[in-house]
Amino acid sequence: MPSPEPSSTRSYDFIGFGDEVPGILTLVSAAREFQRRTGRKPRTLILFKGSSANGVGGHLVRGGLSYLDRSRVPSDIRRTYNLPTFGEPSALYQEFLQRSEVTQIALDPRKANRALRQMLESVGADILSGIAIDAVLKEGSAITGIKLTKGETYVGKQFVDSTVNAELAQAAGIRKLPGFGTLGLPQSELPVTLVFETEGLSIDRLRRIEYEYLRRFTNPNDAEAQGWLNIAAGGDPVLADYLRRDLSDRFGNLKTMWIGADYIDVRSKALSIAYHAYRHKKLSLIESGIVFDNGNIALFPDGRMSWNALLLY
Repeated sequence: MPSPEPSSTRSYDFIGFGDEVPGILTLVSAAREFQRRTGRKPRTLILFKGSSANGVGGHLVRGGLSYLDRSRVPSDIRRTYNLPTFGEPSALYQEFLQRSEVTQIALDPRKANRALRQMLESVGADILSGIAIDAVLKEGSAITGIKLTKGETYVGKQFVDSTVNAELAQAAGIRKLPGFGTLGLPQSELPVTLVFETEGLSIDRLRRIEYEYLRRFTNPNDAEAQGWLNIAAGGDPVLADYLRRDLSDRFGNLKTMWIGADYIDVRSKALSIAYHAYRHKKLSLIESGIVFDNGNIALFPDGRMSWNALLLY
């Protein structure tokens, strides 16, 4: 008869390390399939370093990255197969979007936190946050458990690593290639940057502000506006000419913002030029260390706007 486990050790069927949304949905899917096949709920645990008091859901929730980067399906394919704008997502992802009350793009972190907690609760998953790995237990190349710095150990049959930096895998001794090393681009990677919210700025007001800047920056006879543009270009006439020409499309139409049901896509750098001129910072990532770029804006029903627009060098 095996000896009982010490109180500091707990066993689970599935253990997830990190709470990025794909990892949570993986655990939910695995737990549901396990129950469908066996007739019982598995023991499921999710561990992550952040504080669950600030939400469950990684960068989308605690980081407030509210603009979902959903791939648009080409119009000819949509017509052929009668698909919506973003194609036909998996049933599990669609469930997450519906629970989070996403119309198309805008994900309210508070609603997403609630939705993910509901989905985890539906499979009986335990949540433990504010943790750090002391050691990873292995049998051969297989992970068998995670010992935390506070002393407790969690053993499991299956593990899911959904951290941005593959932290569980690295702690287990797996070599991680830097950047896009598998594509031969070790010095390149996706950035994690700052997002900010505005409140009290209406969509119509923002549209009119941008249009006024577009109209003036493209008018060579508007000396004041051209002075602002030159400040944003850092006095570089080549950059100034590029910025001026980029404010219109190939047909000569101003690149006004696209306004969707719950999002705005800023197509021009008119707002960027105005911001950089006001700050007396050249619109150059390397030279200024920061760029206010064309924004992707998530729109919430209460009037808040979440901007994904800042680039930091």
